[in-house]
Amino acid sequence: MIMPGEMVDLRSVDVQDSKGVDVAVYSEDRPDMKITKILTSKPGLLVAEATPMTPEELERAQLKGGQRIHINVRPGFPIGTMREEVVVETDHPQRPEVKLTVVGSVAGPISVLPERVRLVNVKSSEGASKEITLLVRGGKTANFEIVHKPEHIVVAVEAADAAGDRKGRYLVKVDVPKGTTPGYIEDTIVIKSDFPDVGELKIPVNILVSAG
Repeated sequence: MIMPGEMVDLRSVDVQDSKGVDVAVYSEDRPDMKITKILTSKPGLLVAEATPMTPEELERAQLKGGQRIHINVRPGFPIGTMREEVVVETDHPQRPEVKLTVVGSVAGPISVLPERVRLVNVKSSEGASKEITLLVRGGKTANFEIVHKPEHIVVAVEAADAAGDRKGRYLVKVDVPKGTTPGYIEDTIVIKSDFPDVGELKIPVNILVSAG
């Protein structure tokens, strides 16, 4: 059993700070159950450690035994929507593995507006485009490099105003070319920045391309 549940919502996370939450894992039929290993989808940035619940915690939860898992998001986590996984391995014969989903939104010196690329009913014969704005705090400049994108779309980053009148504002231009094969594109654009304390920006992509 997991308390409060297998979905762990950290809500808002600051890229420059750490944020943690505790989850209780216990077994009513095996109160002496042990956790043998914990793995995360982002080692080094998403860490999890298990310790036995204290007598006071067990008494409040009315349990005979259990483990408290502390999940911590460390500074430098990619900016954008977070959806990661924590895998807890146990010695329980009927449930040797428990999967926790960690969600939230990571914000920092660079804002992504809107947070995702969502296009529906894009006709293959016409294509489509969308712009995402990157705002650098304090109007400062930054360099960006696209390190991952969906296979069938074109992505470019450029300053919003070539004349420099609006410093610190950049546009991520996303194009679905004409003739793109119909289907559902679900992936993530990952952009690397040289701005201090910002590692990567993650922009989820959900595009439905229809025939016609």
